[in-house]
Amino acid sequence: MELELLFANIEAECQIDADKYSLDSLMEEIETVLGKDKAKDVEEIAIRPGIKAEEEQEHDQTGRIEPTEQIEPIEQVEPIEQVENSVFILGCGKTLSINSEKDFKKYKKELEDVKDIIRVVKKYKDEETSGFVGLVDKMIGNISKSLENWCSSEKKRLYYRGDEEDSERLARFVQKKVLDGCIQKVGEAYLRQHDKKKTKKQEKILKEVMKAVNQYLERLGVYTIPAYKGQSYREIEDFYEPLRKKDEYIITRPVVESVERPAYVIPYIDEDGDRVLGKVEGKCVVAEENTWF
Repeated sequence: MELELLFANIEAECQIDADKYSLDSLMEEIETVLGKDKAKDVEEIAIRPGIKAEEEQEHDQTGRIEPTEQIEPIEQVEPIEQVENSVFILGCGKTLSINSEKDFKKYKKELEDVKDIIRVVKKYKDEETSGFVGLVDKMIGNISKSLENWCSSEKKRLYYRGDEEDSERLARFVQKKVLDGCIQKVGEAYLRQHDKKKTKKQEKILKEVMKAVNQYLERLGVYTIPAYKGQSYREIEDFYEPLRKKDEYIITRPVVESVERPAYVIPYIDEDGDRVLGKVEGKCVVAEENTWF
């Protein structure tokens, strides 16, 4: 009864309908009319006890508080130490599928378009990067030569035929001549540079060059299978060749200790209409669980 009288007096003096206000807005109105000190007394005497009473009513017979709405639990993910992510392309929604000569020519044009990589290589060709920029320049040149060779009038290995194997022919070229022959060497060199001491400028150059390379690959539909230090090797064993240390002969629960070469994947539609993953296997050093750190 005292509580009802107190709120009635507050409502009359403040000229508000308390039911339509949140706790914060109600307290602001009370503080404006009654002053800060009196508002504090009202909160401690009337409002806070009222909230506590409502909470107590939500207890069931077992003493648990029943939530007013269902909240999905947040999944707790254990942090793992990761290698530099700039070398990895984390997922790709594109699948190589050639359904017309127009599709074929468009994809071939993407293969030929390495101008962004050439631009960033020229920008940093005189900078000290332990040969990394020079390697990228050489590999891009090799890709262009391979593409020219495969499309030559003599071999005619890469042209539109209008059959179910057009997608696979392009994917095989990317696997063998772009990824396995060239880009994987770039990724391997990048990971080696990551472990070396370098200036902030050198680190910036490495990331910018690798970004240009990865953007080229993304346009082709290529992505990587990331591997992280401390990760169970079983999660990536279909994509990474395990390398062991000389003193470790038997490993029962292998985890990744370091990534030596990234694994690349290009999804395409085969002659049966199925989605297939064309992959270029990576390499990682593995160790027994709980001994790698």
